[in-house]
Amino acid sequence: MTNVVRRRIATGLAACFLSVASAASADVQVNSVDNNATNLDNLTTESETYVARHGSLAVVGYNTSRQAGLLGIAAWTSLSGYAYSTNGGNSFTDGGFVPAGAYSLQGDPTLQFDTNGTLYYGSLLEQPSTGNSYIGVNASTSTSPSVTFGSPVVLSGASSTDGGFEDKEFLAVDTTGGTYNGRVYVGWSDYPPSGNPQAQFAASSSTSPLAFSPTVAIAPSSGAYQHGVIPVVGPDGTLYVAWSQLTSTAVAASATINMVKSTNGGGSFVNPDPTDPNASKTVATFTSTPGDLGTGGESLRTRSFPFLAIDNTPAGSPTRGNMYVVFAGQPSATAPPRAEIYFTASTNGGKTWSAPRDITSGPAATLGADPTSNDNWLPSISVSPVTGHIKVLLYSRREDPANQKIRVYEAGSTDAGMTWYNRTYSAVDFAPSDGYDPLLVPSYMGDYLWGFADANGLLGAWGDTRNLCAPPAGAAAPCSPAGRGDQDVWSHAESDATGVDMAITPWGYVTGVGPTWESPDIFVVNASNVQVNAQKGVINALRARVRNLGSANATGAVVRFRYAPWYSSIPDSAFKLIGTVTVNAAAGAASQLVPINWDLTNLNDTNGGVWPAPISTFDHFCVRVDITYPSDINLSNNDAQTNFFDVDTGTAPLAPIHFIIGNPLAATAKIQLVTEPLAATIRSSVKVPIVTVPAKPVVSTALIVPRARVAHVAAPPTLLRGTMTFQPKELQVGTITLTRPPASVTAHLTHDIVVNVDSVVNGKVTGGFSIRLARANTRAAAPKALPVRIVSKQVAESIPPVEPSPKVYEFTAPLAATAARQSILDYFASSRIAVSQNDTEHGIISSKAVPLSNAALLNAIPAEAHKFVPAGATAKYFVSVRTTPGEGATAHVVVSVRIIVLTPQDLDSPLGGRLVPSNGTLEQSFVSALTTRLK
Repeated sequence: MTNVVRRRIATGLAACFLSVASAASADVQVNSVDNNATNLDNLTTESETYVARHGSLAVVGYNTSRQAGLLGIAAWTSLSGYAYSTNGGNSFTDGGFVPAGAYSLQGDPTLQFDTNGTLYYGSLLEQPSTGNSYIGVNASTSTSPSVTFGSPVVLSGASSTDGGFEDKEFLAVDTTGGTYNGRVYVGWSDYPPSGNPQAQFAASSSTSPLAFSPTVAIAPSSGAYQHGVIPVVGPDGTLYVAWSQLTSTAVAASATINMVKSTNGGGSFVNPDPTDPNASKTVATFTSTPGDLGTGGESLRTRSFPFLAIDNTPAGSPTRGNMYVVFAGQPSATAPPRAEIYFTASTNGGKTWSAPRDITSGPAATLGADPTSNDNWLPSISVSPVTGHIKVLLYSRREDPANQKIRVYEAGSTDAGMTWYNRTYSAVDFAPSDGYDPLLVPSYMGDYLWGFADANGLLGAWGDTRNLCAPPAGAAAPCSPAGRGDQDVWSHAESDATGVDMAITPWGYVTGVGPTWESPDIFVVNASNVQVNAQKGVINALRARVRNLGSANATGAVVRFRYAPWYSSIPDSAFKLIGTVTVNAAAGAASQLVPINWDLTNLNDTNGGVWPAPISTFDHFCVRVDITYPSDINLSNNDAQTNFFDVDTGTAPLAPIHFIIGNPLAATAKIQLVTEPLAATIRSSVKVPIVTVPAKPVVSTALIVPRARVAHVAAPPTLLRGTMTFQPKELQVGTITLTRPPASVTAHLTHDIVVNVDSVVNGKVTGGFSIRLARANTRAAAPKALPVRIVSKQVAESIPPVEPSPKVYEFTAPLAATAARQSILDYFASSRIAVSQNDTEHGIISSKAVPLSNAALLNAIPAEAHKFVPAGATAKYFVSVRTTPGEGATAHVVVSVRIIVLTPQDLDSPLGGRLVPSNGTLEQSFVSALTTRLK
């Protein structure tokens, strides 16, 4: 081990408010306007979106309660709605509802086209006569001139007939043209009668007609909540499936994202990493978001699902096959409840994954980052198959100080996820609105939104409440109250940005790769063109490595070089210009080196008095390089920096190290110096003037006793220096001294000993430096290859035959329909059953939810459905009565009832529980009472 101390320092992060170039269209409402319907009551909810596009045909699927308003809240058959566009998403036609066949479709849309243009639509479904829960896929029967679907093809779940239920299915279709081209893949979660859900999978065994192989459990039951099962096909036809394992869906808690892959069309699954003995690959370990992100009295359900995308750019593309995952997580288990969007990537087929980085508020968001501590959640990721640009759509509350109003934002990257921009996507923000729909759970505003990227650009769709309830005067069954937000589906299309994209690799603090405060693209060389250290008192041959990631050639791009002494969080204006160089860069060409001379011969230089001491005081310097080009399509990757050291010292004590600490803000700021826990052998002291007195500065020393540190294990930071108050743009000189006992020199080190010091300004890291105390002197043992474990297991379960449609409860009343409806309303009032909907136009009267005790529930459902009712569970039911004119002065009356069991386990359902079949007791009681009354 060398006794040399290597020291590095970094700049603060400069604020940037420029936008990323793109061609965008206006927001478009997808579903039919229903916030002013005369007959739907409050059954006007559309949310939870999914997008698919094939050429100019775009289809958006969504959950909708509108059929319940049209047929009666107890008489609907499909909560799965869709709309289609024949012009790529510039306008939409409401397609109505996906046909349910002999089942009840309960939403959770997922859509995929195959290469021939056949569209598949996945939903949750239930068999009305038994209550058994399944997954269903409807194939399109026509896509021109309109989009229509056939009846659902049912997939069996592992426990769908023993009291469990199925949830959150997602589709993938192989469009690679390979062995399994056209195969349809479905992943979902199976909820057993008790316990946590398990990740499930099925593949189509035929597409003409559509049929599926038996269900496969793709991971052993772990005792965790396996949810959000996302299948995606890579460019070589390999199938990857990712899911979250949550320890809680109510509060922020430890969670992981796991993955398996299949190379035989879903026949079997393995861990993508052959050296990992676990059944699945752990992609990320994180803290999940709270289950409820409500503020201001509004409750909003959310989940930390993983969303997976794979780069399918043409062969020869440097990013082809890259895998990306985004998810919503909480910054830490001890942080106040909040949500941020995190990103992780794999460039080797899922074997290894980068450390998750915050792309909404963290350092990776170099352009337009969220400066607040408000929520960002519901991410959806897609990748352009032409450019490889990554697009993430998300809900954000950053524009509202009260953390309530929502706007759809886009986080994007043009450099494979190294740097990110954030920008607005929806044209307006909107206040959350839920709890008005009598059919849905009060906290429901959709569990996901969706973005889809193809050669035409990005098409996104989301749930949006900008439309306000506007009941027309005299309407029989309008929405209420007037002015509340109405959940609708909105869409936005934008073309992918093309043109020049000049780039330089930022420092490791931004990218998560390499030393925290260095860039591999900025360095000094000697006369032999060998990379060396910078030196004071000489002219250094400085180099920057730049490239053009775009699709157009750049002529006259300006590369600017600046520097400052070693510092922490000083204003960008404190940098001194070294010089500029103009370069030409061909699109997609290899990186080129840009040379410039860096003159450090004047040791008395104070940058015109900007620096509080001459450069002779400092041992370290930071160089920042930025690139400007007038039509650059992405400014998030145009800035980088690296840090140079020039003094070697002994082992103990180390020479004091001087640095500049400052306030980069135009307002008074609270500043702290923090570090990760130091090795047990290291001691430190920090001196920073509290006030600036030119003759005799007042200083304060903080001495800490560090804790033991285990390599690669994250731990809470250690405060090096107490909170200091700095005036706007104030700069001061600080000193840090590190002492290492001689005994530590002989230690066997497998990793460098590095001290990383960060400057925290008003709670956010804005700069810092790294000090390498010793290099590794032994090699870490290489991991031993272990056999891959097959983790799939087939579930031998046949789908029972579809039962005939449930019995219809109806009778003929000997009076006109108008009089019959009024008498029915009187009966509801006398029975204290609140009316939700009174649609005189269609003769529908529907109740609000009516509670059922456990005993009454068990009496109202078939004995074989008791398996769906946990001990002591209660329920709610709805009743709808439809009255139409009969022959002569008579009325035809039909009674429908829907029963929903209320259990905490079922809260992932939009209904707030699970549907169970009725044995006819409730219907018959209404028929009997109404028959008597209407005589």
